[in-house]
Amino acid sequence: MNPEIKERWIAALRSGKYAQKKHKLRGYEGFCCLGVLVDIEDPDGWIEISPNLYKYKNLFSTLPQEMLDSCGIDLRTQEVLIKMNDKGASFEKIASWIQDNL
Repeated sequence: MNPEIKERWIAALRSGKYAQKKHKLRGYEGFCCLGVLVDIEDPDGWIEISPNLYKYKNLFSTLPQEMLDSCGIDLRTQEVLIKMNDKGASFEKIASWIQDNL
């Protein structure tokens, strides 16, 4: 993974700035761990669909391939992170996993 992006992502996950959400990149009440990555890398890329739902590049729950490539994340890693987030792992736990494994 790109080390500069990794450092910013881990810091954002640990910052307390983001409420955590499951099953979508971003909703009114929060973000999933991948949504946090979008928000730090392309904060102006969000498209509001309704007051509580956003999409990024026409996607609601996964990252587009070009963002995966630019960050240095493969599809398997994206799947691991989605599962961790949606099964209730805290942003702190996810940040530690990213730090140790990417």
